[in-house]
Amino acid sequence: MSSSLSSRLYTPDEMTFCAEDALVDIVPRIAMPACAFLSTTIPPLRPNIPCTVPLWMALALKKRHAARIVIPAWLASTEELEALLERERNDNKVFQHLTEHYLEVAHLLLAGTKGARDDFASMTVMHKNRDLLEKLRLVRESKLNQGLEGLATAWNSVKDEGEEFTVPLNNISRMELNALRPLFQGALDKFWKLEHANNTAATTNMPSATPTPHQTEVEEAPVRRLRGR
Repeated sequence: MSSSLSSRLYTPDEMTFCAEDALVDIVPRIAMPACAFLSTTIPPLRPNIPCTVPLWMALALKKRHAARIVIPAWLASTEELEALLERERNDNKVFQHLTEHYLEVAHLLLAGTKGARDDFASMTVMHKNRDLLEKLRLVRESKLNQGLEGLATAWNSVKDEGEEFTVPLNNISRMELNALRPLFQGALDKFWKLEHANNTAATTNMPSATPTPHQTEVEEAPVRRLRGR
């Protein structure tokens, strides 16, 4: 894969398409036999019996008024979102755990008539949780930016003290990682080039070994001479 392709940003539509494979719970309003697809098998649906299906299937059923989507707990609970936001603000070094596609899933579920706004406890809860999620996104974005700013300082420390450094990226989502990919790849490529240049310069400037006088002298091997009779 070429470097230009591997380092490019995926579009929001591409990221959202991938997120549609996330699993969610639904409460069907219809009966339907199991369906086998290339990547998954949809279990049989029974009215009012909860089951788990991919998000794309849940949205398709929701559009046809054939199911109700059970909003994920991390998005449905105002209290849980407030506690998550508080922990995210208080810990500057660690990202709080969230589903890897939390931004895309939230976007799909909150997307007007195509989403599942009416499956929240109330419209008031939906609007409040949407605002809390946006605040959470901004806090995490700020922490990511701080990590990028710390790369230069960390690199100087490595050069001066010979110590290793790491940039903690645990628990970041796919969308956040997608935004960071070209920046981190460019930074790491730059670090490698600088390190390679430093190593090359050190090797070039290394004094060559001067042979000692006794090393340059080649002792003459003894020659056996035959005497004439």
